[in-house]
Parts: sequence; C-alpha cells; structure tokens
Amino acid sequence: MTQSYTKAENAAYMRKWRADNPDKVRAIQRKCYANRTTEQKEKDRSRSRESYHKHKDQQRAYYFSSKRQAHLKHKYGISPEKFAAMELSQGGMCAICFRSPGLRALDVDHDHITGRVRGLLCWNCNTLLGRANDSVGILESAIAYLNNNPNLEEQS
Repeated sequence: MTQSYTKAENAAYMRKWRADNPDKVRAIQRKCYANRTTEQKEKDRSRSRESYHKHKDQQRAYYFSSKRQAHLKHKYGISPEKFAAMELSQGGMCAICFRSPGLRALDVDHDHITGRVRGLLCWNCNTLLGRANDSVGILESAIAYLNNNPNLEEQS
C-alpha cells in the first residue's frame, strides 16, 4: 500500500527538493518555456502588458509612499504625520526661498552633527547648504561675493 501525503507535506517536500536541485529545476523550466506555442507566448505578453498598465500607478504610489515613510522614520526619526505638519506650518513652501517645490517633495534639512531636523527645503536650497557644508562663514562669503561683484548687475 502506498503512503499518501498531505498537501502541506507534499509542498514542504517540493520546496526542499527545489532548494536542493536548482540545476534540475532550471532545466525543467527551460524545457517548459521552450515548448510553449506562439499563441501562449503572445497571451503571456499581452497579459503582462495589461497587468502593468492596470496597476502601474498604484504600484508606483505604494512603492514611493512606503519607501518615503521608511526613509523619514529611519534617517530623521519623523513620521509622515510630523512631515505633513511641518509642511503645513511652512505653507508647502521652502523655508529659504519661499517657493513651491513643484512636483518634487520638500527635502528634510537636518544638522549633520546633531541629527536635529531644522525644516523643509526645496532641492536647490538643501543642496546649497550641503555644498557649503552648512557653514555660515561660507554662505556669508558667497553673499559678500554677490554683493561686491559689479559684473553680475550687467548680466541681469
């Protein structure tokens, strides 16, 4: 008499067999894939395209929102709700240039030494501070340079 296995036992056995025999599994997959008819291949391509177009916006939104939430929490220690409150308190504008960031989200500006969050900036202003190494002296020198350069007024 043959022994019968439960569905769970059979599934566990197959998982183990596939893990122990990856070359055999790949050979079987190649054989099956090569034997598909042209109609099956086109049907698979069509189904894949339909699924992509049907779900791409949802997948993109989920991916970016979940990645953004994890990034905010891990790097800055703030929740999406805290970010939204900060954005609302700044009127959705950059804290330096007072412009809307457009399609991009505002960046979180933080002190690189203490890690303390200072505010939300557009990409340009956040990059400006980063390039100046958050140095007030460098930024003051840049302001003096701009104020004392007569060629800048001629170019405007």
